[in-house]
Amino acid sequence: MTFARLPGKDDFVRFSPEFGQRYLVTVDVEEEFDWTRPIEREGYSLEAVEAITDFQKLCEDYGVTPLYLVDWPVISDPRGREIYGALVREGRAEVGIQLHPWVNPPFEEEVNQRNTYAGNLPKELERAKFFKLRDAIAEVTGKQPIAYRAGRYGIGGETLNLLREAGVLYDTSVRANFDYSKAEGPDFSQYPLEPYWLDRKLGIVELPVTSVYWGLLRRQGTLFPLAQMAGVTKSLMARGRLLERLASALVV
Repeated sequence: MTFARLPGKDDFVRFSPEFGQRYLVTVDVEEEFDWTRPIEREGYSLEAVEAITDFQKLCEDYGVTPLYLVDWPVISDPRGREIYGALVREGRAEVGIQLHPWVNPPFEEEVNQRNTYAGNLPKELERAKFFKLRDAIAEVTGKQPIAYRAGRYGIGGETLNLLREAGVLYDTSVRANFDYSKAEGPDFSQYPLEPYWLDRKLGIVELPVTSVYWGLLRRQGTLFPLAQMAGVTKSLMARGRLLERLASALVV
């Protein structure tokens, strides 16, 4: 699956020295289900929806305005609508789009692993699901969302056109150092960590999810998949403080 070409040296976003060092706290807000079981449209839970208020308080204590990337089950639930609508209206948080296609109407596709990556869906179906969710978020918050993350990082060849059409300015779907191609998803193993332009004219920026290699061999991150192929487990490499892949992700 291909989302966009790898950025060239002139595609990276350049910040003025006065901008300083910044970070963005993004939170995947989604239904609860067991990733070890086959994915289904039904059978998920939303029991934890209201627990986000504790995390929100923590953010406010540290002066952080989080970006919640919300999917259909959450934003269509009365509790989710109340919580996230109020947070945006009060200026305490931002809400962006997170598309889990298997639980996001319209329901036309077969539920299987390949179709959990929205970028694998037929163009018109991906578009219909995307705008169904975008419009629901806009209705609840009173603002057009300008940030997107594909569920399972499942962007595809038509996703950028959706962002252009919807006026989304920030994509956060690239998970550098990860390769999902064995599960029929995208391969981000060669993508950079730095922000870069997806469409400079329209001002659309890719903000890759932070993920780094750590350990004595961290500068040889390419060894990570090779070691796994050779039968060396991730836990063994991590326990030996040789090499591990650290992904920054918070899911609620």
